[in-house]
Amino acid sequence: MATLWSHGRISRLDIAVDAKHADFNKFLFLDKRLRAAQHQYDADGSTYLGSKDGQKTILAYDKAKELWDRGRFDAGHPWLRVEARLFKPKELAMHGMFDVGNPFSTVLVVDMDALLAVDCSMLDPLRARLANGEPLDHVYWRLPAPVRKEVWGSLQNVRAPWWDSAAIWQKYEAALAWVPNLLGAAMQSVAAGVDVPDQMLA
Repeated sequence: MATLWSHGRISRLDIAVDAKHADFNKFLFLDKRLRAAQHQYDADGSTYLGSKDGQKTILAYDKAKELWDRGRFDAGHPWLRVEARLFKPKELAMHGMFDVGNPFSTVLVVDMDALLAVDCSMLDPLRARLANGEPLDHVYWRLPAPVRKEVWGSLQNVRAPWWDSAAIWQKYEAALAWVPNLLGAAMQSVAAGVDVPDQMLA
């Protein structure tokens, strides 16, 4: 276990944020660092930001729909998941899970109703193009760089009320609290020649 922890590499790390009772169809997604995107699955409840061959992809999808499609499980409420998929096998050491930078720091989840209702002339051209069916990221990246900066600032006022990337990331380390506990128990058990207690594996 000590060797695995010290030398093991993670080929892919998925970090998910769940917004239960949030409807996928009522939000737009933007990453101010990822220009590439795949929108062919939007109608099916999935938006991909980032290229297939990149080191980071942001996937926003209808989790309730996925559960229904896979196993006919009814979540009983809308359920939106925003997931960062990190592909850095040469950089992601197992012991470095705690040192991963916030992959959501450049991600914005926009509330469509708030975007349509807010009184902001800076967003008027953007809203017009969105009304014509253009994805938010396509519109954003076609703007001149100085305008993009201003639009990004204006979009902060219409982000989803539950989306705060800094606050979300504060919970990441707490979510990994089980790792050193399990690892410590496993290493102690190996040294003592006994089995890891079942409750540590639950």
